Amino acid sequence: MAPTTVYSCYTLPMKTIHFVPPIIALAIVATWLTYLRSSAIALSEDNNLLRDTITNSRDVSFAQKERVSSKKPQKPTETESKSVADWVATSRDWKKLALFAKDAATPEERSAALSRLKNLLSEMSGEELATAYPAIATLGLKTSYRDALEDFMLKELATKNPEFAFSQYISKFERNGAVPNTHDFTPFEDWVTRDPAAATAWYEKEIAAGTFDKSLDGKSPFRAPFEAAFIKALLISDSAAAEKRLTETPLDQRKEIISSIINVAEKDQKAFADMVRRTLSQEDASKMILRKTMDHGYLDEPQKIKENFERIAATPEERATFLELQADDIIVNLFALRRPSLETLDEFHTWAKAVDPTSADRAAGIGMAEYLESITDPKAPESIEKLAIDFLSSGVSDEFLIPLIEGSGRGRNPLSKEKARELAMRITDENRREELLQNLN
Repeated sequence: MAPTTVYSCYTLPMKTIHFVPPIIALAIVATWLTYLRSSAIALSEDNNLLRDTITNSRDVSFAQKERVSSKKPQKPTETESKSVADWVATSRDWKKLALFAKDAATPEERSAALSRLKNLLSEMSGEELATAYPAIATLGLKTSYRDALEDFMLKELATKNPEFAFSQYISKFERNGAVPNTHDFTPFEDWVTRDPAAATAWYEKEIAAGTFDKSLDGKSPFRAPFEAAFIKALLISDSAAAEKRLTETPLDQRKEIISSIINVAEKDQKAFADMVRRTLSQEDASKMILRKTMDHGYLDEPQKIKENFERIAATPEERATFLELQADDIIVNLFALRRPSLETLDEFHTWAKAVDPTSADRAAGIGMAEYLESITDPKAPESIEKLAIDFLSSGVSDEFLIPLIEGSGRGRNPLSKEKARELAMRITDENRREELLQNLN
């Protein structure tokens, strides 16, 4: 069984904790609780928006006006309720349904109206939706409700009238001043895959028109997600064309574009990895490839991790980077939850060797160095030095000590040069030992 990373807990279902050792579960729980707290805040905000959508509205739909008196509104009779239900079920007026849902007297009526509204919009043609879309702004809807209705129309338009839809995606984000989520551009990727000629023509026209150059710094937040979706679609149909397009992109923008590519299917991961290797530096490429192709759902299964390595033809550097990233999170997290110990360090090291024996020793040393830099306890350097010496006796190579020695002089609690020199004297490789000692002068 293996540790998991801090960042991977957001993608793991909570039940995964039951399949990892108790000591590793503590690390997951700590991060999961932080995630839940932020999620609770977001949920509370969403609930407030939803409540504002249902209540506190100045507009009263035509159906409710029939029930409103000069005094407190009365509960509708059974006959009135049936009449309203019949109207909702048969109405062909999407505007009236939208207003009725906004002011519905009960959650049931609102749900029925929204269901009917969605059905009507789904039946509309691309031209009809393009005419209806601007009319949403004239209904006086609360922002959250208006956004939800627009999003639904845009989803329909993405397949029925994509040129109009994606122009409106840009306008909507500009209007709201929001930073687009890469998932919002998955429909554009689908369009490029479905009709590459039309999608390419529209996209190139927008680029030429300066649509993506309207921000103050000349760098639109919409360009990277659009370009990422475009390149990902090309990668599937013509990997050479995708790589050529990425290569022609300025170097400072490539990383942002690649970072915006999402949900790379297993069958396309090798092509994706090859493209990234040839267009980014080795360090950046390794991290990006691992982020986009490693399934964190099976971090407790070294064999599957190795199979994933084989699928993308992972280089030795990429395998080492993977373990180093895990060590950075796992050891720091576990040592923070419990007193640093040989047991914890050995548990990580055993798992790391099962994943990639050649880089396990260095990964463990990196985790120790990162922990040392993350804390404020003035006694930490001494305890970490002792732990390192004790662990060295288990037979690990020089690679375990090197990250600790190289980290001397960095962080809030680095090893003193004196302590680092003492560790360096334990390096068995004479040339490497002398190099490290010279750097510590």
